[in-house]
Amino acid sequence: MRSTTSSRTRRVAPAILCLMVAAAASACGGGGSDDDGGASTAVTTGSELTTSVTMPGGGAPVDGGKLIYGIEAETSGFNPYLDRFAPAGQLMALAVYDPLAAFDAEGVAKAYLAESITTDDGGSLWTIQLRPDVTFHDGSVLDAEALATHLERLKESFLTQSAVRPIDGVTVTGPLTVTVSMTTPWVTFPVALVGQAGVVPAPGVPEEQLSDAPVGTGPFSIGTRVRDESTSMVKNNAYWQAGLPHLDEVVFRPLQSVEDRGAAFRSGEIDMFHTTNEIVNAQLLGQAQAGELQYVRDTGEQEELFVMFNTAAPPFDDVRLRRAASYAIDVDKFLEVSGQGFSERAEGPFSPSSPWYADVEFPTGDPAQAEALVAEVEAETGPVTVELNCADSRDSLELCQQLADDWAAVGIDASIVGLQQDLLINYSIAGKYESVLWRQFGSPDPDGDQQWWIGPIEGQTSLNFSRIADPELDAALEAGRSTDDVAARKEAYTTVQERFADQAPYAFLERIGWVIIADNDVRDFQNQALPDGTASAPYVNGIHRVGYIWIDR
Repeated sequence: MRSTTSSRTRRVAPAILCLMVAAAASACGGGGSDDDGGASTAVTTGSELTTSVTMPGGGAPVDGGKLIYGIEAETSGFNPYLDRFAPAGQLMALAVYDPLAAFDAEGVAKAYLAESITTDDGGSLWTIQLRPDVTFHDGSVLDAEALATHLERLKESFLTQSAVRPIDGVTVTGPLTVTVSMTTPWVTFPVALVGQAGVVPAPGVPEEQLSDAPVGTGPFSIGTRVRDESTSMVKNNAYWQAGLPHLDEVVFRPLQSVEDRGAAFRSGEIDMFHTTNEIVNAQLLGQAQAGELQYVRDTGEQEELFVMFNTAAPPFDDVRLRRAASYAIDVDKFLEVSGQGFSERAEGPFSPSSPWYADVEFPTGDPAQAEALVAEVEAETGPVTVELNCADSRDSLELCQQLADDWAAVGIDASIVGLQQDLLINYSIAGKYESVLWRQFGSPDPDGDQQWWIGPIEGQTSLNFSRIADPELDAALEAGRSTDDVAARKEAYTTVQERFADQAPYAFLERIGWVIIADNDVRDFQNQALPDGTASAPYVNGIHRVGYIWIDR
């Protein structure tokens, strides 16, 4: 049935696989630290929305102490073959695991847990060389057999098989060396090893244990875990990176509402938290400038908020209706409802600052064109009625109502279906939806998003939730990952954006802005240099490695 609401919205954070709704209606108050802080150091990197305010450095890191981190959602677990690592889940996972690769400051995937990841033939055969003397939390050794087992499990898993689709074979060629052959050249293979596919569990751990009691090589090991309450991780004293971690313990507390995170921060129950609420972000920036807390905005490539259409089932299997629904949306009005002017418009799947961004005109903001297309469809099939799935929260429902109102104005009768988050996710994965308000993408290298866009293959699980099947799109995606020529890749991803504009599987609305808030005595809460000494991307979609953090008390 149609859902309506009159409450004032602040921000919605729809699902990216397992992402929980981060809803808020008011600003967080002052910081949770007892330290008066002193003068803050402001570093401006662009507009006010890209300002960071942090405390001056406190000298050499100090070991010890416990940090409590408020996260926007609980994770389904830490099993890289069965669980879905949303940003909050990946933040936690990178405390207990190390990724085989990580992004450097230029957005290039470099070896991290691996010592090197190399190819000599343009991406058809890769060699992964592991570091010596790295052990899992249970004392077992990270060796080539453990890595080969991991890669084979990725290939076999219904969840991850499409993410590593080009892998043909995995061969142990030395105690710490594995070669990976590809069915087609995959020049950007290391990008796949940055996230979920790149974390290696101890091979002797039963799979049913991995979700709640994982065993990795990371800076922390699981202490106690009570789902939906807290997960405690304790220092790994045998960690392979000398001098890390600094903390004795880090505790993650899932607090779905940014109001709850703010209240816990004010009371001193948590030491830091993250948020994507632009209204709250703007208010927190003011508090940071007053010296009450630290504020850092992730200025890298970000996720987008958009309407996703099921292109494989009626009514949105008709591209005319997808275009009409996209043309009908008043994005400026949507952003006003979402963030009261603080939100940034999404111009396709890449930010304007991305090297892959192309100035492509997407269907939006043309009600007359929308009406004409709807009239065509109506003449053939009768009145146009659609369903729009949304997370069952006040803020999400109000944003969906804004979309439904825009659609109604051009003749599309939309029923809003509010679903609990797990159902929203499961229905979207299974294709049991017509349209849904969704959040996804955001990889610094576009090949990291290929699994969401590439056309399904019969007999294989697909992570392409829009079900878009477009040969030109698929050819461009394959071209983008098969060469390291920057100009050729740029041309390929320009075609990707042009096909998205033409086929309209998504109606892009808003860029997500991750902000990390911390007490004034928390230090080094961004990614430090990669093991080879090169600069690291400080955050990726608000995700960072907590092993560097220390407390200056």
